[in-house]
Amino acid sequence: KMEVEGAKTAETMEVEEEFGEDAWGTYELTGVLTHQGRSADGGHYIAWIKKENEQWYKFDDDKVSEVKADEVKKLYGGGDWHMAYICLYKRVPTVLGSDSTRY
Repeated sequence: KMEVEGAKTAETMEVEEEFGEDAWGTYELTGVLTHQGRSADGGHYIAWIKKENEQWYKFDDDKVSEVKADEVKKLYGGGDWHMAYICLYKRVPTVLGSDSTRY
């Protein structure tokens, strides 16, 4: 199979056909809803939100506290720690130049 640089794959064409060329872009994580507990029948939900100033906040019921970005990176789950349940992203505007590549 010959690969041509810049050629579109069938998958790329499907996405562009359904969503338009604007479907491609860069996204930034802005929030995470986590579940802490070993089963769906029990546990606790917490929201982690990043404000415009790049500071992360943890919303645990009526307690709001600042947290470091490293804490958010640990939300992949497992055992008794928080497991990311829903991740929220916002699109970051990008300017495509002649040297950029779209995937």
